[in-house]
Amino acid sequence: MELSEKGEFLRGIIRIGIIETSAMRILTREMQKFTAQYPHVHFEIYSADSDDLTRSMDENKLDLAILLEPVESAKYDKTPIPAKDRWGLVVRKADFPSDRKEMTFSEVVATPLILPRRFIVLEEISSWLKVSDKDLKVAAYHNLPSNALDLVSSGMGALLCVKGSFTNRGKSGLRFVPITPERVSGHVAVKKKNRPIAKAAAIFWETLCALDSAETADEVLKKLGSRRKKSAGL
Repeated sequence: MELSEKGEFLRGIIRIGIIETSAMRILTREMQKFTAQYPHVHFEIYSADSDDLTRSMDENKLDLAILLEPVESAKYDKTPIPAKDRWGLVVRKADFPSDRKEMTFSEVVATPLILPRRFIVLEEISSWLKVSDKDLKVAAYHNLPSNALDLVSSGMGALLCVKGSFTNRGKSGLRFVPITPERVSGHVAVKKKNRPIAKAAAIFWETLCALDSAETADEVLKKLGSRRKKSAGL
């Protein structure tokens, strides 16, 4: 990716992949802050599941990605994103009593499910429920929850997902019912190890790494410049 630079002036495109969860709100906030400081930097957002996003990272189609844990991260540098999502089922309101606030593991096992296709997530779900994935009533698999909501509306099954996947899209006639005992997943931002990325993307990565601090993008830029001078022996 070509990038023009004049002192603190940056120009370029940052290619970011992200799953459909509450982490998008964090990313949106950071993008707004970054473009306010660097208006000539633009973002290209790609939505997919974690498997597709990591594949795109490997093919150099993305600079960074934000994923839902668990993540097979041996090939990637990663930093936590302060967004956590609770797991539950998206069901038709007509099929689930309005006064019920949660759903037990045994009820989940007895329900026809629309599940994420990712093997690592399916393994984790099976371990929660203490059943083999072969013993689950699987109605369908999906790679993005947005289209899976139509399957729920049709009565085909209940969508097992994190809450942010539903609240991001929403759909009339459906509701999210949390699972009990509670299950929560976090998010991480990742980039490919040992592969240079454009300077704007590198600065935004450092900004994500500093989310828990008060550093601005300008301060991250200065820190990154100091590190590069040290590595060059200047």
